[in-house]
Amino acid sequence: MGVTLYESLTLRKPFDAPTTQEVVSRIQTDEPDNPKKSNPWLPADLATIVLKALEKSPQRRYADAAALASDLRAFLAFRPIAARAATPITRLVKLTRRNPKIAIGLGSGTAAAAIAAFVWWLQPGYVTFTSPTLGATVFVDGAARGRTPLDELALAPGPHRVRFESGTDLFTPEEEILVSRGRVKPIERALTSRNGVLELHSKPPGARVTLRGASGAETPIPDTTPTRFDVLGGRYEAHFSLAGFPERVEPVEIPAGASAFRWEPSGRSAASRSRRAARGARGDLCGGRRQEWRYQEW
Repeated sequence: MGVTLYESLTLRKPFDAPTTQEVVSRIQTDEPDNPKKSNPWLPADLATIVLKALEKSPQRRYADAAALASDLRAFLAFRPIAARAATPITRLVKLTRRNPKIAIGLGSGTAAAAIAAFVWWLQPGYVTFTSPTLGATVFVDGAARGRTPLDELALAPGPHRVRFESGTDLFTPEEEILVSRGRVKPIERALTSRNGVLELHSKPPGARVTLRGASGAETPIPDTTPTRFDVLGGRYEAHFSLAGFPERVEPVEIPAGASAFRWEPSGRSAASRSRRAARGARGDLCGGRRQEWRYQEW
């Protein structure tokens, strides 16, 4: 019935060949072309009914003529039909059953792709560490992993914390890097000193200065102002004292590896402390620039 319906709608046979033997072979191994290829005006539901009637598997074919007739009546009445078009997976299964060599090839290709994906998944990422300071120790996640230049260090994919150190003075701040699987990431950093340079002045000169750190520890400066010295980077309070003048306290922040300049304004003697002073603008301290406090007498 399926063959008759196919020929009636397309005016051609679903399986055609020059000889009877070839026709039988095509019936056993080939799937019929969609009838819409021969008759584009054919409704999709009717083409689905025809292909279901030609299914080779009894489980997918209409069980009897009554089931076929029921779907045809549903089509004519514009109701949903029971037949369903073959999915891509169903067509692939049919193809592999008709052609075992294709099935073997697909299986081998899938296995090879799975193995390749597994091998790729096991790959680490690689990081190359360099710095102008040769021999700097590279720390990854808190552990020393070698000295610069360090070529293609294997690391697990994902985020890692890295820093460089050389001796007790040179370093880089710890930072987070992201390592990609199977790729090489270059990291080049210049190390800076942990110390900064602080230069202090006062008017009149000769003031003694004591630095007080955030922890409260005090560091007396041996030389009076003007003075210049190395100091560990951080935040301090600079206490200026000079006989006959009120003590003056100023905040100081020393960036590591930079030079900070502190300009202390003119002091006022005890005899003139009753005179009012107005504070002017003051700049922000940063490495390599002078920060000034200027006072103007009213």
